[in-house]
Amino acid sequence: MDVIISNLTEILLTVIMAIIGFLGTVIKKKYDEWVTSQTKEKVVKTVCLAIKQLYGSLPGEEKLRIAKSYIKEMLDSKGITLNDLEM
Repeated sequence: MDVIISNLTEILLTVIMAIIGFLGTVIKKKYDEWVTSQTKEKVVKTVCLAIKQLYGSLPGEEKLRIAKSYIKEMLDSKGITLNDLEM
């Protein structure tokens, strides 16, 4: 009887550890997505403000082109991808 209880305890602990590991993975993934989203938002806001101040006299399309290139460059340096739809 003690052997059965010991084995069931080990099985239960293994299942609990698997659940905790899975939850840790899910939480880390969601956190990473949140951090990436926040980084994208901050970079876009910073670049747009800088472009407005530095290139205020240029036409809108030219400022947009410059802003896109700076945003892409800054996010690439951080290892973050941003597609045209997100931009």
